[in-house]
Amino acid sequence: MECDLIVKGVWNMDARGAVMRDDRNFQTDRSAEQLTRQQLIDLGRTSGHHLTFTCTPPNSGNCMGIDRDEDGVFRWR
Repeated sequence: MECDLIVKGVWNMDARGAVMRDDRNFQTDRSAEQLTRQQLIDLGRTSGHHLTFTCTPPNSGNCMGIDRDEDGVFRWR
């Protein structure tokens, strides 16, 4: 893989993040939540939601998208 695809933004009035997995679904910063690309696109089209998709260096997606302090607990804030 040339890069890790992450998405960051605001949805449901909360700062959130997600990273694309090998199955092409996105693992969010909530451990039990996975979304498809289309679900995220639809969410981004909803009023009050702001999402940005970004390619990050290989193997940096988890840290940049869902586990900033790399403690195994999903959150990026």
